[in-house]
Amino acid sequence: MGLYTLTANALMSILLGKSSLRNSTIGNDRIPNEFKRRVYASISESLKRSELLLHIIDTSDILITKNNSLRDIDLFVALNDLLFARGGVHHNNDDFYIKNRLIKNKALIFKEFEKCKNHPKFAHLFDQNPSNAGDYIPRYVRVNYNKTTADSVIEQFKSEGYKYLEDIKVSQLKKSLKPKSKVFCTDEHLPEVLVFPPQTDFHLHDLYTSGSIILQDKASCFPAAILSPPQDSIVIDACAAPGNKTSHLSMLMKNTGSIIACDLDSYRLGTLVKQTGIAGCTNIEARNISFLDIDPESDFGKSVTHILLDPSCSGSGMVNKLEQLVDSFIQIYFERKKEYSVKSKLSRGLKKDRLDNLSEFQVEMLNHAMKCNENFALADKIHVLPKWPIRGINDTSDLSDADLNDDELESVIRSSSDKMHTNGFFVACFINLLTNDKVPIFKTIPNSLRKQYMKTQGENKNDLNKDGKNELGENTKELLKSTVKIQSKLNSSTESVNKPYASSLDDKAAIHSKPVINSKKHSKQPLADYSLDRNKLVREKVKNEQPESKKTSKRRKVKKGVRSAITN
Repeated sequence: MGLYTLTANALMSILLGKSSLRNSTIGNDRIPNEFKRRVYASISESLKRSELLLHIIDTSDILITKNNSLRDIDLFVALNDLLFARGGVHHNNDDFYIKNRLIKNKALIFKEFEKCKNHPKFAHLFDQNPSNAGDYIPRYVRVNYNKTTADSVIEQFKSEGYKYLEDIKVSQLKKSLKPKSKVFCTDEHLPEVLVFPPQTDFHLHDLYTSGSIILQDKASCFPAAILSPPQDSIVIDACAAPGNKTSHLSMLMKNTGSIIACDLDSYRLGTLVKQTGIAGCTNIEARNISFLDIDPESDFGKSVTHILLDPSCSGSGMVNKLEQLVDSFIQIYFERKKEYSVKSKLSRGLKKDRLDNLSEFQVEMLNHAMKCNENFALADKIHVLPKWPIRGINDTSDLSDADLNDDELESVIRSSSDKMHTNGFFVACFINLLTNDKVPIFKTIPNSLRKQYMKTQGENKNDLNKDGKNELGENTKELLKSTVKIQSKLNSSTESVNKPYASSLDDKAAIHSKPVINSKKHSKQPLADYSLDRNKLVREKVKNEQPESKKTSKRRKVKKGVRSAITN
């Protein structure tokens, strides 16, 4: 099977929602190892010009023949090579029909191509000096302490010809780590993260395939790093798949305690089980359930110490990320075929509707997280990456009407690609004032409540629990409303800043934004339990064991002998 046939099959798998870009290429056992890197790279490059390529396929009529056995998707990558690749179309006898069709219609293709060069819709593809914030996003590599050490990984890369640079600041990255150079350094803020030049590819590297390193953007590492649960904690990862943050939590907890990884998408949850298994994580219980179905008043809910809440976002803070290109490709492909509206599995809706649905989903997840206790306040700056320079937006900004005070603004972190060389993101951490006596968060609550709290320290703490709880709770709710206002503003903004989401937990919680996975509200899928057993996904059937006489509750119980994340 030729290169273009392999790429077409991988693209079709993506279009049908069966697989991600990486799993359909690098993780695809049907693609020979010698082709995997090229298939991945070919699709990645073609996706950048998907609208142009599909337009030329349609307008040049190259698919119209008497015996048409080719699909438009078969020509997609080959056409990109013909028009943009330095070496032109790849020579392989297995793809004879694809190449023959392009060669026969070469004149028509280039005629349409010349027209597109002057079309405003495609002008950015031919800009010789694009001002793109995505021009410099380094390759971030997280060292997995469950498998190895940072020193060991550094020494291995040095033995492979890479030069290690010490004490490199963020402001020096662009100058020090030039594209295609074999140099790297340790990240300024996260010691477990190594930084390489942009476009450095480690997907087939032994350290990656063995789980010793995780290819994870720096922005994606902040939620777990800020939450930083101690050993033997009980943690909920509310929107866990595909599992990078989950494995990061496991590493920080030194494979102790318990992490309940929740996700409604069974396919993505399977990916989580596979990836965390390769990473050597043994303290993860993957559950095919919605975080919204977990009762905070249940025995399990009360035992939870930390929650990481990472709901889907619009992806506006992502810079040239392949996930965004894939979403755009799927939308363009089905819209042009007039099938977009009926493809329920793939439909992401119109942009405004999708953002509205996302906003509702985020608020619903946030409110549910806050149910476990009302006495939350933003963690003090000293506990939320105090050296990170970019904090909250003040209330005079066009992006925010949250009306947060100076201390509250200092308690959240955010970033954009042009200043910090990461994808745009926002993280906030909340701490329970009543249970975390070691870290009283004074600066984030009004003076009146602060005095009330101090007074109770020398008198009767029950007075605070009884009288101060609702007042503190209302204060927290107002803070959350402000957070949602920031999100609403950011949803309509064109700046490279991701949407903010809030989080909470029994003791402490952190949240983060990431590219959209599924904007639909959670569906009522059967409750299932997943276990990590030799890196294989084992799905155990669920039976409704509720007696006829006790049908007052609609919750289903898990099969006896299997630990449940939900109790009646």
